[in-house]
Amino acid sequence: MDWASLDAELRSAEAGRVTHESLSRLVRYGAVGVLTLFAYLGAGQVLSKLDVPISFIAPIAFLIAVLANYILQRKIVFLDRRPVMFSLPKYVLMVTVGLVVNTLVLTTLSHQIPLFWSQMAAAFVVVITNAMFAFLWVFTGAEKRKI
Repeated sequence: MDWASLDAELRSAEAGRVTHESLSRLVRYGAVGVLTLFAYLGAGQVLSKLDVPISFIAPIAFLIAVLANYILQRKIVFLDRRPVMFSLPKYVLMVTVGLVVNTLVLTTLSHQIPLFWSQMAAAFVVVITNAMFAFLWVFTGAEKRKI
């Protein structure tokens, strides 16, 4: 899927209205993102209370969130019924890039601002890049959910 087909999916041919299916997918994508953020923030806070060094908090919290995100994206947002090996290698590459970005942002900012706000900034950057990867590359070819 490229940007043009994503845009076409988001808008119906009649009067440029957002289709029910597209809106539903975006809402589900956002809901999964919020749940993933809660998993990430919660894991980071728990690990922080256990006095785990920040250099370990970043990747551990990120990986917990990533596992939850992959399962939810696959089952709820994209309804990907293909074997896992169609999307998993792409997802792993996407996550690896995100992990590097997350760790750099978190370790840089956590010395200047509280951990929670450092996590929020890192999550924001990673969410933007992951959304582009997920819609345009990772889950392309997945069956579309009929609402």
